[in-house]
Amino acid sequence: MVKVEVLSKERIKPSSLTPLHLRSFNLSVLDQLAPRFYIPMLLFYTAKDSNHLLQTNQVAQKLKTSLSKTLAVFYPLAGRIKDDDTIDCNDQGVEVFHARVDGHLPEFLKRPHVEVLEQLVPGDSFRTRSSADVPLAIQVNSMNVVE
Repeated sequence: MVKVEVLSKERIKPSSLTPLHLRSFNLSVLDQLAPRFYIPMLLFYTAKDSNHLLQTNQVAQKLKTSLSKTLAVFYPLAGRIKDDDTIDCNDQGVEVFHARVDGHLPEFLKRPHVEVLEQLVPGDSFRTRSSADVPLAIQVNSMNVVE
């Protein structure tokens, strides 16, 4: 069985503050009518840069820097859902979890288990607390790759 261990959690904020005139973002009519629910998404990739494997901490740092810059452009993702029709673009940031997965990616992808897949997205502690007002949370999982 594959073991997933969350090593750290940190909040990544936008690289620049949201201007005051953009602090309140009105949701579209479709967003207002849709029920709020959690949509987990898993993306698998090998962390290769040219011909050598990047170190896990280098990959994590690149992702954090990229996320911070992205949040400055897509500023509602760094805010909190205020009510049924508004996001408070308050630059609180996005929770990023970093986890280590004991196992090998090719073997795991041949026969993924639902209970393991559930551990690869931000966990129950995130979903059960105030996730209803958080537009985005991310979990970066580091797993061995055998070629």
